[in-house]
Amino acid sequence: MVAVAMKELQKHLRVFSLRPTASFQEVKAVYRRMVKEWHPDQYGSDPGMRCIAEERIKEINIAYDFLARHFSQRRHSLRDAEGRADNTEAVVWQPLDKDQYWTNLQPDFLLPVLHEAFRGFGVKDLVWSTYRRLLRGIWEGYVGKLYHSLEVEAEITVKGDRTLVRFSYRYTHESDNTRLGLEDGPDLTGAVGRLIASPRFAVEIRPNLARVYFQDFQLHEVTASEVRSRQVTAEVRADRLDIGGATINQVMGLLYKALTDAGVDRILWDTAGKVMYGTTGWSIRSAGQMVRAVIEGADRQFGIRIQSRPLAYGRIKESPLSDLGRGREDEKRIRQSILARLRGER
Repeated sequence: MVAVAMKELQKHLRVFSLRPTASFQEVKAVYRRMVKEWHPDQYGSDPGMRCIAEERIKEINIAYDFLARHFSQRRHSLRDAEGRADNTEAVVWQPLDKDQYWTNLQPDFLLPVLHEAFRGFGVKDLVWSTYRRLLRGIWEGYVGKLYHSLEVEAEITVKGDRTLVRFSYRYTHESDNTRLGLEDGPDLTGAVGRLIASPRFAVEIRPNLARVYFQDFQLHEVTASEVRSRQVTAEVRADRLDIGGATINQVMGLLYKALTDAGVDRILWDTAGKVMYGTTGWSIRSAGQMVRAVIEGADRQFGIRIQSRPLAYGRIKESPLSDLGRGREDEKRIRQSILARLRGER
């Protein structure tokens, strides 16, 4: 088994012309250079070379994903391939300032840790954005002996060799927060610290951080070759867009780009719930829209339902008059963007 894993490692390192002793920093440096060198957009006037570049980029990305998992698993695993104890660096979770902590966990692999700690603490409706490195959810409980519903958020940033996590809390009724002087939210930071210090984290969670991140928290591309060979198909129906032959991560990737093309920002998603949503800005005809997309299905057969509704502000409830057809235009634009990408038009 170890020999097979070593052959796989060597095979992917050869894509970057690197030796088995190479570090992940070397892998990243060569990866960036090769992506620029083989980007298909450089061969727009040469269909033959563009096709070759697309296949080369796919090979490069597959190799990079494998090596990223390999190096992260080696860093975060408590045991080596022979089952011996590994001298893994202890995880730091240390307060810096009010509601701000630092850790030596890599930002990408910290996201599953925060998600698990939030879920264990009772935070619901969890959504995240790996692009914005942000986790958000709703918590209901007692703060200052009073019952409250809070929107909680963890924002991850990098400063030097540190990963910083800043927590913020928004009360359902902001006036109550001001009147009662409630400055501190629930002890989410303590929940994260307790999870990291627990035997369960050391034995079950930490060794699997790389696998969880790459399988559940990543968006993947649909390659042009998959479109040309009709491996990935799309069909427009009355109430949804059906996509066949793609993985859930590829469908999420298509949807994310389509929402971006349509001017949707502050995009968040819940991979487990297969829901992605965001907002559009102000315009002459509308004060903004809430765009929500739900992905249904499994086993490479998915349907996307897209809904765009007016945003509600304060006590003003949404009304058909505040939409004036913009919602239908948003939904159509998002569907067209997905179809254009699957037809190779973008």
